[in-house]
Amino acid sequence: MKFKGANIIHRGIRKILSLCRKRAVILLYHRIAQLRPDPQLLCVTPSNFAEHLEHLQNYYQLISLQTLSQSLLNGDIPDKAVVITFDDGYADNLFNAEPVLEHYNTAATIFVSSSYIGSNRESCSDELERYLLIPESLPSSLTLTINGKSYYWQIDNCTKNIGEWNVSVTSEPSLRNQCYRQLHALLRPLDNLKRQNILSALARWASCPTDARVEHRILSADELKTLANNKLVEIGSHGATHLVFGVQPSEVQHKEINESKQQLESILNRPVTSFSYPYGGPNDVNSHTVDLVKKAGFKLACANIAGVVTSDCDPFWLPRFLVRNWNGREFANRLKKIFNS
Repeated sequence: MKFKGANIIHRGIRKILSLCRKRAVILLYHRIAQLRPDPQLLCVTPSNFAEHLEHLQNYYQLISLQTLSQSLLNGDIPDKAVVITFDDGYADNLFNAEPVLEHYNTAATIFVSSSYIGSNRESCSDELERYLLIPESLPSSLTLTINGKSYYWQIDNCTKNIGEWNVSVTSEPSLRNQCYRQLHALLRPLDNLKRQNILSALARWASCPTDARVEHRILSADELKTLANNKLVEIGSHGATHLVFGVQPSEVQHKEINESKQQLESILNRPVTSFSYPYGGPNDVNSHTVDLVKKAGFKLACANIAGVVTSDCDPFWLPRFLVRNWNGREFANRLKKIFNS
């Protein structure tokens, strides 16, 4: 009993010491928009985003990613500091997010997939949504060959509740949703050329145009420059074509990482030193990826894993908390739990 009691005391001491450590949080947003369907849950409405920033301004220290990076080098991060980041580089980051950032004088880093800049194609998940979840009528079946294997789906024309469905729901209201989920998983590890070929075949099958919808497009080069000219905004790299690096050959990873840096620096005429791994989970990146990011000249890299930033964090594997479309109260509660965990 005495030994058990000592263990309890030691655990309690460790818990107290961990809570006394200074900690910061990096938040991960994607889009500031009000759209349905939103199967990947990427959209936060402008009004909810404003509530997030107002709460952060009142109760936390809002700092830039570069400030946090320098603090890590110095070994003394600001306590209860929060950093705002965006992934992908949607045009609504300029038109909907920037005005709110300006209003609250809040810095943000926007990680852009460079090959999509000014592109007339949408992201992989957006194209899948467009071809499978939007049309009122589709052919009754779909057959695709992916990596030499044939796949077959039956397709229905049931669109009831299809706009409210998202991938966090375990069931699917229609065969379309089931096909969307399965195809998204199949396309995820492919290289860009294979993805684009399959998406083009899907567009023909669904009789849909491939030109990007206005509300789903990525920033143009001029829009990217406009964002970068705002002193509150840093532009970082999110790779070239948003691949899962961990399953790609070394030469593909090298090209994606270095090409993205060169493309962004060519447009902005300034160094780009921050990186975020596409998808960014522990199975989406390997140690070789991290080494390539370092060798390319980046100074830090963000992942997509939940966790607080402490003084001993690896600057090339910074954790971030993914933000969903929560109202101000829910956002406040979640952030409080994060800092008190």
